[in-house]
Amino acid sequence: MSATSSPTATRTCIAARIAIMEAAPGKRIVWHVLDNYFSFTRDETEWKGTDIVFDIASKGDLTEITFTHRGLVPSYECFEACSQGWRMYVEGSLRDLIMTGQGRPNIGEAMTESERILAA
Repeated sequence: MSATSSPTATRTCIAARIAIMEAAPGKRIVWHVLDNYFSFTRDETEWKGTDIVFDIASKGDLTEITFTHRGLVPSYECFEACSQGWRMYVEGSLRDLIMTGQGRPNIGEAMTESERILAA
């Protein structure tokens, strides 16, 4: 995952090298962050060694996705911005992608209030 922006936009840079640790179709996906870079935190590698987990379950005619970013803890400088960002992606972009076929990927501009504050 990586994102950068045009020189005229509020700039946020996020890059990550992720390994797929588990991929059970219709059940679970686990990504392990091997390395990452944030332009907006003092510790540019806060996600390194964390796991991003999507648990998928059928609930009648519906599908439930439970998202967990294991290792993303409140003491991290990016915690608030990352929590808001994940919420926007999972509850907004991913839902839109599943329901309509069109998500809202981050192309580098700050998308949440916390991202805008950190990028300033």
